[in-house]
Parts: sequence; C-alpha cells; structure tokens
Amino acid sequence: DIPFRLVRERNPDGERSVLAEEFLPAMRANGVLARIAAVYIKDEFVPEMAINRALRTIQAVYDDAARADGVEVARTAAAVRENAAAGTASLVLGLEGAEPLGRDPALLDIYHRLGVRVLGLTHARRNFAGDSAALQTGADREVREAGLSAFGRDLLERAGNLAVVVDSAHLHDRGFFVAVSLADAPVSSDH
Repeated sequence: DIPFRLVRERNPDGERSVLAEEFLPAMRANGVLARIAAVYIKDEFVPEMAINRALRTIQAVYDDAARADGVEVARTAAAVRENAAAGTASLVLGLEGAEPLGRDPALLDIYHRLGVRVLGLTHARRNFAGDSAALQTGADREVREAGLSAFGRDLLERAGNLAVVVDSAHLHDRGFFVAVSLADAPVSSDH
C-alpha cells in the first residue's frame, strides 16, 4: 500500500518523505531490498478518474523516492540487483487492477514507459478485464463464463509483449486458469 499512503500522506512542498519515514526503516531492519509499489484505485475514482488518479499516484511515488535516500524506482531486474548490491531499496511499480487502462490495452504501453512492470488484472471488484476473486456469485452477480473478457485477454498478450508480469492474485478462479493457459510468460501470484 505504499502508493496509497504516499498520495494520502505526502507533503507536496517536499519537506517530508513518507518512504523515508514510514517504510524504509522497517524494510532495512528486515533486509527487504525490493517491494512492488501497487497502484490501486479506490471505488470513488472508477471509472471516470481512474487514469488521472493512477498517473498522479505514479508521480507521487517518483517524487517521494527522489526525496528519500536509499530507494529508487527500478524498471529492470538488473536495476533491482544493482540496487541490492549497493544497499539501495527498489520499488517496482505495479497496477493492482486494470481500471487505469480504461478499455484501451494500448495504454499499458504508456504505463510501461512510466515504469510499470506488474499488472494485476483485477483487485477487489469486477472490471473490464475480468472478474475478481472477491466477486460473490448469485443471481445478480454472475461470473463471466470465460473468466476474462476479450479486453482482459488482449491485456495478457500486450503484457507479454512488454515483459510486464501479470499478477493473478485477485482474479476469480476462472480468470486465473484462463490467464495461465493463455499467457506466453509465467503468471505470478504475489500475495
């Protein structure tokens, strides 16, 4: 929840680093040198403001990391390894839910350029990509037969082409098995 906390608690005038004060001490004390910084969009911003909120959140991560000593946003596995060797912590940007992509898989290319390397197709709700594991079945909440929408399947392909890791942690079972069967690269479940 690093990005969520940064947006909520950061000091825009640059006098305070939430990373330095709230996260890095515990990371160092426990030998953690890399974390996924998952960008999650709260319900109140979906769908109209999801893209705007995601971009502002990513900017907040970069801004706060620039104010903190000993942490960098890493875009490659090599950068994570180099940072670890130097004792510098790495943040790897991820989207926890595809809402910031609207209905346009090509937006993943832009997020990739901004440093996003992990894509969770869903989080705590159904979205245009697929059904969430949190989705309760019932007469008014039918699970999609395919588990993933055509958009979700397009995202799998695009993520593979960009070497963006697909995280299945919050996918409904049907979507999980579809993702694993269709993905050209390994699918992770990071929690």
